[in-house]
Amino acid sequence: MLGITILVGFGDLRQPLQTLQLLNAALARRLTGEGELDLIHRQQSALESMADLLNALLDVTKLESGNIQPNLDVVPVADVLAGLQQQFEAVAASRGLALRIQPTSLCLRTDRILFRQILQNLLNNALQYTREGGVTVGFQQGPEGLSIRVSDTGVGIPAPELDRVFDEYYRGSSKGPRPRGFGLGLTIVRQISRLLGYTVKVESELGRGTTFALQVPAVHLVATPEVAIDSPGPAVARLDVPKPALLVSEDDAAVRDALDLVLSLEGYPPRPARCGGAALASF
Repeated sequence: MLGITILVGFGDLRQPLQTLQLLNAALARRLTGEGELDLIHRQQSALESMADLLNALLDVTKLESGNIQPNLDVVPVADVLAGLQQQFEAVAASRGLALRIQPTSLCLRTDRILFRQILQNLLNNALQYTREGGVTVGFQQGPEGLSIRVSDTGVGIPAPELDRVFDEYYRGSSKGPRPRGFGLGLTIVRQISRLLGYTVKVESELGRGTTFALQVPAVHLVATPEVAIDSPGPAVARLDVPKPALLVSEDDAAVRDALDLVLSLEGYPPRPARCGGAALASF
């Protein structure tokens, strides 16, 4: 009952938070002063931190309550990592770090979304604690299965703390600026790994870096599927056309109004609807 109560509470908090983020984005489009825009960007950063915390707490609650069931499919590991490289490459570059991902043709029978969440959290953690050098994703395959290794050249973890890194709200005690985060990312990694039948291990040397190894048993590995390659079609000339009207279906009036405002500022005429039935009736 406690887990359900918390779950509903977090969900209720998401809607006003989404409204604030949308209104903040709309306000940023209307302001031109450098000082005002700086305040808006700081406010947006605070809202993003709040959203990150709510999402992390919601993920932990769902995992602990057993409400998440894996949706298994054949997933090329390279496809997942390509999306993550696109997501994190600019972040790494902005900090003067290199992000290297070893090519692979391996495929797993796994839940794509949950598997991606594990690697996303590991990459985000590695970048948070690395100030120079970079982060590397590599693979080691053997008779027992596959080891996906996320290694960084960061501050490292003191030996007495290695057993605590997966605890809720734990954040390393290494010297230096406190990285952004709430100490829940690795907790989620451990819980999703258990759900999928994986294990995760950590090795670290203080001042030299850390490696998290996701151990995937051999039973989860599958042969690389045949992929059909479509021939490119004829080039199509690009035409300048007006932006289309977008149908917005949202039952929360505040979120709906804020989204309508943002779309209007971007040049998309919104067509708001309170629910799916109202949306269908508008056609």
